[in-house]
Amino acid sequence: MLSISPIYGHFMVLSIQGSHAHAFLGGVLFLVFGLLFGLLFSLPMGPIGILCLNRNIDYGFRNGLLSTLGMNLADCIYICIAGLGYSAVNLYIKDHFGWIKHLGIFALFCIGLLMLLPKKSGKTRESKASKSTHPAIHFISAFLLTLTNPAPFFIFISAFSYANSLFGKFSSTPPVWIMLGSMLGIISWWTGLNVIVHRHGQYISPEKLLAVRRISGVVIICICLIATFGTRFKLG
Repeated sequence: MLSISPIYGHFMVLSIQGSHAHAFLGGVLFLVFGLLFGLLFSLPMGPIGILCLNRNIDYGFRNGLLSTLGMNLADCIYICIAGLGYSAVNLYIKDHFGWIKHLGIFALFCIGLLMLLPKKSGKTRESKASKSTHPAIHFISAFLLTLTNPAPFFIFISAFSYANSLFGKFSSTPPVWIMLGSMLGIISWWTGLNVIVHRHGQYISPEKLLAVRRISGVVIICICLIATFGTRFKLG
């Protein structure tokens, strides 16, 4: 009959408890790191983010929120690809980065031009929201536009690598924790920003709304031009 000494059994229990505590602490660290990274990643507002907030002001909260959720979904897909390391997808993105990026730039450039066109006056934001394209179109368009910009994929890979080197003692922690934290950070930031824009946007006059729309269009066009031609010129 096999027997285990009380002392050996006690050490086994302590070892199991220690491994559980180690895994829990690693999960918390990577979750918090991912949350902070998601918030910092969302701070610099790119052209798609400007477009989404402009839809909030121009077509109402629901359309703006759906646009940002579509953008966030594409970011979450890149987070999953970077975190889980799908080698075939990684290689495809790296090999086709150029034309994918230029396709997204062209689409954003066209949207920026459309935002500069004069709009019919006499419509309130509520009436435009009810008569505009279906809310699902706002979601899908923002999703596809973000998906044509694979740059976040490389940012996520760098962040995950940095986290593993920073928390080397917990490098065995499953990547799902930092992935979940990054998603929560991105979605929380953009949802809160949409709420703020919606609450304060309703006090803006139609003339100022039109000015915001046109300024946003100019900014989007400038960013597209810089992204297209900026890398061709070197200072010095």
